Amino acid sequence: MLKAWKASRDRRGLAALEFCIAAPMLVTVLVGVMDLGRAIDQTIRLETAARDGAQYALSFPDDLAGIRNSVSTALNGQAGLRTPQVTMACECPSAGGGVPAADPGCTSPCSGRQRLLTIVAQQDFNATLLKNVKVLTGNVTLRIE
Repeated sequence: MLKAWKASRDRRGLAALEFCIAAPMLVTVLVGVMDLGRAIDQTIRLETAARDGAQYALSFPDDLAGIRNSVSTALNGQAGLRTPQVTMACECPSAGGGVPAADPGCTSPCSGRQRLLTIVAQQDFNATLLKNVKVLTGNVTLRIE
């Protein structure tokens, strides 16, 4: 009986057992935080590249290929990049001041027409734990009057 009582008070190896239980959880949290940090960092880079394209578009709004090239140049050397998407759409203000009417081809002869230039930069993302995040996106919409 005395041996059983002494064995129950023996605490050697308890810290190692606790570490074996806690370590996998800590490693999982650490890897998840690293994935999230990488995703945020890459999204910021994509947003910056889209802004570079918007800055180019301020000088040359009709040069869609040049805008696309500006975005690609800003992301030079990045793996998994998709071709930047650059789209131009127009809006004509409504007579009553409500929601502007869309003019996709920019052909309608209205006064006060505004052109909207949308730049989208995307990259494939391979995460260790965040499996539902497949594509990261950075975009900018520029209103050109």
